[in-house]
Amino acid sequence: MRRSFAEAKVGIRLEPGQRFGFHNFRHSLATFLVSRGKDVKTIQGLLRHAKVTNTLDLYSQSIDSAKLEAQEDIALAITSSAAGD
Repeated sequence: MRRSFAEAKVGIRLEPGQRFGFHNFRHSLATFLVSRGKDVKTIQGLLRHAKVTNTLDLYSQSIDSAKLEAQEDIALAITSSAAGD
């Protein structure tokens, strides 16, 4: 099975049929910024959405502390890997 560049870079293992790409990080970014109380119009601008409803309805999700902790682990893995390149 061939892994995508994004999978290999981040070290993600996917089940057959699952997909992963850098677009997934747009969703994580929106969720992260909303959870940090950032202005929704600012997030909309960063993601270049025409409507704020796209940002809130499609890209951000409510998160619990376990999900936030997992996101932090992902961010740490990415930045640690990038520093070693």
